[in-house]
Amino acid sequence: MTWTIVLEKVLSASLAGSLVFFLDWRSLVVTFIVLGQGHFLTAYVYQAGAGKIGRTYLASFAAWAAIIVTSYWLHPFPAGLTAIATIYFGIHMATDELYLTRLPIALYQSPLHLGRLFEMLPLILVYAAAVSDAMLAHGAWLQFPTLSGSALKLAEASYLAYLLVIWPGGYRPDGRSAYLIAAGAGLYVASRWGYLGQVPAPKLSGFFILFHYFNWYIHYFLSLARSLRALYLKRVAVINLGAVSLYLASGTSGPGWIFFQEQNFYIWTLLHLITTTRYTDVKNILRWPESRPA
Repeated sequence: MTWTIVLEKVLSASLAGSLVFFLDWRSLVVTFIVLGQGHFLTAYVYQAGAGKIGRTYLASFAAWAAIIVTSYWLHPFPAGLTAIATIYFGIHMATDELYLTRLPIALYQSPLHLGRLFEMLPLILVYAAAVSDAMLAHGAWLQFPTLSGSALKLAEASYLAYLLVIWPGGYRPDGRSAYLIAAGAGLYVASRWGYLGQVPAPKLSGFFILFHYFNWYIHYFLSLARSLRALYLKRVAVINLGAVSLYLASGTSGPGWIFFQEQNFYIWTLLHLITTTRYTDVKNILRWPESRPA
């Protein structure tokens, strides 16, 4: 990792942290929902520009949309939908961080292997468990066994496996390793000592979601040739201003209900996560790491 990447992470974390600090949790949820629709549309625009959106893509998108919407209509369970989207986002976020530490971004070269899996697993487990526990700790699910305790044990097991199997097997960590391990260890300590449970779930998830948005925008900007950066900034600004304008005009009623009602947003989130999952990453996740990190 270069100093440019470090500064990028600090800037993204500072922007996200400022919003988390100054906004109450309800306003924070609205913020990441509205900006989220801008983030999703930006991703679709650039997927289309890269020639990825064809008949197969559209058919898959429509099929997944039908499955998710029908399942939720037949068995409405807001907390469960939020928990599923949260867990999937945790995987998506951690995986993307491996791409968002390389300049240029190199989306066609998967950095995933077994070593990376153990490096990011504690971060995914503790984050997903903390938010899911908060979502399920009410109503009929009040007696649901909490996931945080199991997540901590699995995180400990992943660290142990990493130290006893992966590292001695010839794999040598790099700057990205330190970044992921430090992030996961920070969440682990906060959860183990009870601090994480004192953070409202929307604040916790809001920080990571907004960090993800800002990080993507900044990193993609830095990855582009200088001649394309002005156009990129213009597109991002127009798309996000469009999302904000639609929300200000309709809120969560009329057309705004489709995009900005909270549970509908989580359905859009799942569709975004599914359509941005890189199947080379899925294929490589159990690949034994080479001695030099990918």
